[in-house]
Amino acid sequence: MSTNPTTSADRDSRCALLALALMTSSCAGVDAEARETETDAGTEDVAAQASDLQFCIPWREVCNGIDDDCNGIIDDNIPHAGFCGSDVGECTPGILACSFGRFVCTGRGPRSERCDRRDNDCDGVVDEGVRNRCGQCGPNPRERCDYQDNDCDGAVDEGINLNTDNFNCGACNQRCAVEEFCDNGRCELDPAYFVCDKNHHDWPRCEPH
Repeated sequence: MSTNPTTSADRDSRCALLALALMTSSCAGVDAEARETETDAGTEDVAAQASDLQFCIPWREVCNGIDDDCNGIIDDNIPHAGFCGSDVGECTPGILACSFGRFVCTGRGPRSERCDRRDNDCDGVVDEGVRNRCGQCGPNPRERCDYQDNDCDGAVDEGINLNTDNFNCGACNQRCAVEEFCDNGRCELDPAYFVCDKNHHDWPRCEPH
């Protein structure tokens, strides 16, 4: 929020005072250098002579990033412009104080909602839009074979095939041995795991890899 209480009449008055100061400086000799700027072509423009005088005409200080009252301090002693903010959720109320030429609220405003059991965006609702399907913080849980709906999608043990899964063969958590594979829900010996020696006297003699 930004407020500038300076009116058109204020600006006109200040301009009149500035013009008067410039005219006075050129006639009364406020700056010696400005008096000695006459050249062969004639006297330079009065405004050009006085440009380096850096006049400051005191005026009522307003929130605009300028030292209006000429005391060397910018935007000092400016009263606040009202109250602001909210006490809902994590927000806190404050006042509109002048800061760098504009009025800003000193209270804590709404922020992006995050999953922390707090109302970060100050809308009266906690963790909306940031919880997973199971109503918890973090990503959706992975489904595992335990006859329950772990990922909260309405289906139980989906994606797990008890007929071919070596870790859940025929039933959850029933694992086949390293030399076996799951076939139709049963652990069977895997022929590819063995190497057979046709020249052995007890042929076929097969050993594991």
